[in-house]
Amino acid sequence: MDKQNIVVTFNASPEQKELLLEVLGSEASLTFLKEIPAEQREQSLEHANILLSWNFPREISPQEYPKLQQVTFIQVLSAGADHMPFADLPPHILVASNPGAYAAPMAEHVMAMTLALAKRRAYLCAQSKRKKYRASGIHWRSARFRARVACQRRGGDLFATHEGH
Repeated sequence: MDKQNIVVTFNASPEQKELLLEVLGSEASLTFLKEIPAEQREQSLEHANILLSWNFPREISPQEYPKLQQVTFIQVLSAGADHMPFADLPPHILVASNPGAYAAPMAEHVMAMTLALAKRRAYLCAQSKRKKYRASGIHWRSARFRARVACQRRGGDLFATHEGH
């Protein structure tokens, strides 16, 4: 079987290029579209079997879509493919993306922002910058009383040494 012609359409970093060549170099012929002369671009796309893309519409112009007749597979490295011009591509091309690629970091960010809202972090930071300090709306006496009751239920007195305060 002949080697597949893989065209990398995004501007690969040296590390990415090295990794792609290491992993795929013996199995396929790799062309980095951003590194070839403009006059060879059309020919590379005409002979491509697989495209590795980051943002397809920015990397391949609509005028180049008809050149993709030999392409059977496009791997979009970004998390989604909703930016892909499916209606304009030859119908035989299979497109794959990486859904959920950033799910864990996004979930962590959403949780952090939710906790910040719950703790009124933005308001308290603004108050702090104006040098208006107050313990997040909870009165100290009330908090002290609740802590004392909770501690006494467990057989101790949290504020025993601070009675005068």
